[in-house]
Amino acid sequence: MTRVPLQKALEYAVYLYEKRKYEKAERTLLQIMETSPRNSRALNILGNVYWSQGKAEVAEALYREAIEGEPLFAEAYNNLGNALKDQGRIKEAEEAYREAIRIKPTLADTYRHITQCRKYSSADDEDVKSIEALLKRDHLSTPDRAYLFFALGKIFDDCGMFKEAFGFFEKGNLIKHHLMKPDLRPLVNFVNRTIKTFTEGFFGSHDRSGLETRLPVFIVGMPRSGTTLVEQIIAAHPRAYGVGELDDIERIANETPGLTGKEGDYLEAIKMANHEVLKRQGESYLSIISEKCKKEKVLCIADKMPANFLFLGFIALIFPKVKIVHCLRNGMDTCLSNYFTCFHAGGQYSYDPETLGRYFREYRRLMNHWKECLPLEIFDIHYEALVYDSETNIPKLLDFLELDRDDRCFSFYKQKKIVRTASNWQVRRPIYRGSVNKWKHYEAYLGDLKRYI
Repeated sequence: MTRVPLQKALEYAVYLYEKRKYEKAERTLLQIMETSPRNSRALNILGNVYWSQGKAEVAEALYREAIEGEPLFAEAYNNLGNALKDQGRIKEAEEAYREAIRIKPTLADTYRHITQCRKYSSADDEDVKSIEALLKRDHLSTPDRAYLFFALGKIFDDCGMFKEAFGFFEKGNLIKHHLMKPDLRPLVNFVNRTIKTFTEGFFGSHDRSGLETRLPVFIVGMPRSGTTLVEQIIAAHPRAYGVGELDDIERIANETPGLTGKEGDYLEAIKMANHEVLKRQGESYLSIISEKCKKEKVLCIADKMPANFLFLGFIALIFPKVKIVHCLRNGMDTCLSNYFTCFHAGGQYSYDPETLGRYFREYRRLMNHWKECLPLEIFDIHYEALVYDSETNIPKLLDFLELDRDDRCFSFYKQKKIVRTASNWQVRRPIYRGSVNKWKHYEAYLGDLKRYI
């Protein structure tokens, strides 16, 4: 493969990766490596493909191989840090991140990653000085400025300097909101149509649809509402497993028009879906989670994609016997945590207080609808109750899932499990109470949000 075709092939692989077409990206990269087996760029991209699918250990090996071939590959060091952090190896992750900025001091997002590896006690920390110096550069990109503002916000929040912290978070969010330009109208329309489509009568006409299995468990709620914590507790049980956040339910739902031959979107096509179509869709999802499960003889496999609350009607059709765990948390704390998070992907509604509040309102409206008509068991678990009284609430959760009490669920943080979440470091330690009522430190700045909660 000559240099020009090689470069084009790498660019195509990146395109596929960014479009989340992981299988095609993997095939393309493996083809590149047949003729260029030690190509560090290909190894790094392939690592990203595996990392995005929750395969941090495989990704780690590829990043290390990329660095071995190109010792000053700063981006590979950054990505190595991500893979290590997902495995709970926080100290090693920070070392990798710092090596990345030693090689390339302009890697702005790496500074944000570093701040997530430690808790700060002084605003005079050298990291603050480095970030402030980088912000003074003339040619810094707009997205990079956002990353640095989020990093400073995290540091000043750690230090209890809440006015300064909010100022930095606000600057970062303004940039992200401007870049993403979210439009909430499609979501509102989707919720309206979902409520109109999925009624008690509709479910009654599909009461013999789908698969009878109880294996999948769906953990839903707002992002930053405790879904990761709940998944970790469940996954610590020897008869349960957690597969993280999967986008497969939405993807499979959106395949409904092609399976029914009905023109339009999923909500139109689902009206025409018969038992065979719904069974086929259930089998498709079941094969995915079964392949990902690394334990034998499990009774449940938990998917913690928060946004699956949008598709609970579809889930009830393809799996009429499964159980839903609904994570609830103080609305102001939930939304503030979203506002303070620079998401790796998605989160487009989180970067503006009013948009975030309206999204929260739509989430709450749809969940209220499900509780009125959904023919599935829903277990509400409150974050605050869980962190302050785990001795009572963890057994309740296990009982709902028909799992025996197991002490490992109380020491979930000792698991050697891949965890991809903005609160990565929190789920590697015992129950964390520091985020309860955190919003009160910022109440003076949250008027636009408070109107909607």
